[in-house]
Amino acid sequence: MTELELQGEYVMDFFCRRSDGLGFREVKNNAVTPDLFIPADLKEFLKENSRTGWNNLLRRNEYGGDELKLLHDIMGDIRRKIEASANVAIFLNSTTKNKPYSFGGETLKLLYVSGTELHGDEDFKKNIFSAVEEMTYSFHHEGKRIFAFRPDLSFFVNGIFLGYAELKSNFTNQTARRNGRTKVITDYLEAVWEYTKIANGNDVQQSLRRSMLRPFEKSIHLVTTDINNTYVLRNPGQFFDEAKKGFQENLITIS
Repeated sequence: MTELELQGEYVMDFFCRRSDGLGFREVKNNAVTPDLFIPADLKEFLKENSRTGWNNLLRRNEYGGDELKLLHDIMGDIRRKIEASANVAIFLNSTTKNKPYSFGGETLKLLYVSGTELHGDEDFKKNIFSAVEEMTYSFHHEGKRIFAFRPDLSFFVNGIFLGYAELKSNFTNQTARRNGRTKVITDYLEAVWEYTKIANGNDVQQSLRRSMLRPFEKSIHLVTTDINNTYVLRNPGQFFDEAKKGFQENLITIS
């Protein structure tokens, strides 16, 4: 069994296709924006669950009923707020508690939690969970592509990127423990290496880092799995300072 067979015939089948599976939507990779959103999912969720706020915003002069422009601006605002947070989970969790998400003075729902006292899981089921195969993430800076990688599976809730998974097939002598974890950390280190080349000590506010390394550092977690084992990797950003210094001083290499 190849990795693609494991990915398509087993994992995606369980996530998206089986009636007794997880109930994720299967979304094509070309439906994902470079900023890691699925616009169709986010628009559907907002229109269904924040109808009043969405319509009030649409009626404003700057939008004049233009849903695409409004959606574009909302995605940009969400992206900036995620980049300013510890990770996407912290941001989304904050919108369900004391600080609901607000855009242009209108409150918009981004996520329903499970097990509430009044509704149990009834509202939670309104969330749109999606899985995407072979989604390419490319980061461009000053008109040039700086870094790109393509995780096996990427996961979204209501059109917002959560994290990704790398799959390994034991039948080809690949394991999550050895090859999967190596792939995840190598992709991260390559991104840090490329970041080091363009930061040049000028990224004091680290806005460039937050934007470029978002798929790694702002994910809920990164996962690698094979038939027997799954490894959950959290907070790769804890290695950022050491790696950046090593690259700058030519003390380390990717290998």
